[in-house]
Amino acid sequence: MTKGESPISKETIKSLTLDIEGSLLSFDKFIKAQEQLAILLHEVDKTLANKNRPLINWRISQVHSGSIHLTLEGMPQDQITPSQISEVIKTVERGIVTILEHPIRPKYFSDRALESARSLAILK
Repeated sequence: MTKGESPISKETIKSLTLDIEGSLLSFDKFIKAQEQLAILLHEVDKTLANKNRPLINWRISQVHSGSIHLTLEGMPQDQITPSQISEVIKTVERGIVTILEHPIRPKYFSDRALESARSLAILK
């Protein structure tokens, strides 16, 4: 699952960490996890911004071995503010919590975002 660098709050956050437990994660599953997380972030970004394309660029800021801990950081650019990046991250975090607690679609999750979140949840 994913976790932000700080709890969901009013504070601005700019990174999100994907934690995949287990020491024998195959390369293919690692690639799939990256792809699904990228789809999830881009879909929520597009929905929040009400645009046809994502506005935020993401970069890998940390990778830790053993169990996989992949941290992505949203990069402010042109008209994208840190608060917009934070809103995407918080929406993804809240959405994942919603999926885990209730069988309902999280706010701002498109069909594609929902499918990516589910794919991440079952990745082993």
